[in-house]
Amino acid sequence: MTDTYSGFIASFEPARSKKLFSSLKLGGGFSDSFSIDDWELNKKEIFILVLERSPLKVSGAAFVERSYGNGGTGKPKFSFTDLLSFGEPIPITDFAEDIENLGSWISNSTNGGRRLDQDNWDKLINAIKKFRPNISLELDKLLKLIFKDVDLVDVSSNRATRLAEQRDAIGIAVDIAGGNRPLLMKSINTEKADDANSILDLIDAIPLDERSHVEEDAAIIRKMLGANLDEVDSKVVSIEKDRQVRVHVTDKTKLETVLGTDLLIYQSLFNSFILIQYKLMDFISKGAVKGWSFKPDSQFDQQVKTIKNIRNNCLVATTNQTEWDFRLHNEPYFFKFCERRNNSSREDSLVKGINISFEHLEKYLEFNKQTTDLRLGYQNCSRYFNNSEFISLARSGWIGSSDKASDCIAIILEENRKAGRKTVLAIVDVVESSTAELRKIKK
Repeated sequence: MTDTYSGFIASFEPARSKKLFSSLKLGGGFSDSFSIDDWELNKKEIFILVLERSPLKVSGAAFVERSYGNGGTGKPKFSFTDLLSFGEPIPITDFAEDIENLGSWISNSTNGGRRLDQDNWDKLINAIKKFRPNISLELDKLLKLIFKDVDLVDVSSNRATRLAEQRDAIGIAVDIAGGNRPLLMKSINTEKADDANSILDLIDAIPLDERSHVEEDAAIIRKMLGANLDEVDSKVVSIEKDRQVRVHVTDKTKLETVLGTDLLIYQSLFNSFILIQYKLMDFISKGAVKGWSFKPDSQFDQQVKTIKNIRNNCLVATTNQTEWDFRLHNEPYFFKFCERRNNSSREDSLVKGINISFEHLEKYLEFNKQTTDLRLGYQNCSRYFNNSEFISLARSGWIGSSDKASDCIAIILEENRKAGRKTVLAIVDVVESSTAELRKIKK
């Protein structure tokens, strides 16, 4: 490597080691929180993982990156991504000729990490390549990630902002289906961003070709988006056992001119629709509402007016014919107020923000209508759904309208498209037999 970097040799307590070892073998991701005082971690690190202690063995390597949030612990949260298994773990004793005291550094702590100096780090990497030559190229790729920092979102770029909203929209749909969202997020190829018509152009996904799905989706697209299948970008973005997510993005309008993103989710199991309209929050250090907040503008005012008019003139009778029809909240209208920040293209999490139903938002606006310089943010809107809460309710079918609201939603989407917004339609197919399994999924 031409750039200089030295990483960690890391060991963990049994429970965490077991989770990491499982992720290493399965190729999944792993997130955890660490005390910055104990670990002295930078935003990005490489860990050489010691996951077996009797005797000590090196099992693999991981690219470790700072995530937003702290998981409720108050400590910085880090995601282990791009995990690389060394196959058969390498006994620590095999490194004795190259690095003195490596074993004692690890055995002195049940749960600890130590950054090696440059000389010992280089020796460790070379020794691993010597013992496991078949993974040398993959290890080099992992090490180079330290020096790669491509932003998916440039806050000055309308194109990148729209791609980030669409990326989050697809991530929400995949989470609702119980798919592998981190794997999908990491597959996004930002090198194509300048020429992309939608986020689907950046994902190595499967084209829509199964006849039954083509016919089913074409009918929904015509009704909800007023378009034919050949007029939208379409791909299968997630396939798991008994569940699938198919995504369609409307029109060919250049992203530079698109003014916002709407996510329409259709869940076949519950025959339900959820409409999420994206808005961006800015970080404000002065004023009555500090921190992340959104200031209503003319586009937002028109969106609110449109929904109010539709609700008044397009009332939908709610009938619970089966247990799958029952809802805690049977309106489809939601907003997501997202933090406008630069996210690394390697970040596999959803955008943090405020998820709120239109009914709640309407009450909020009514209560604050006399407020000068009105803003909606974390400081003055204490009740909202975070991403996990929203996805859990949607996944279980507790929120969202029946298909009887489809005419109302179609009108709203048409009005939004006229105002310059683009729609992402995500069709989530989950069979009834897999819902019990979905309850066990933790993101």
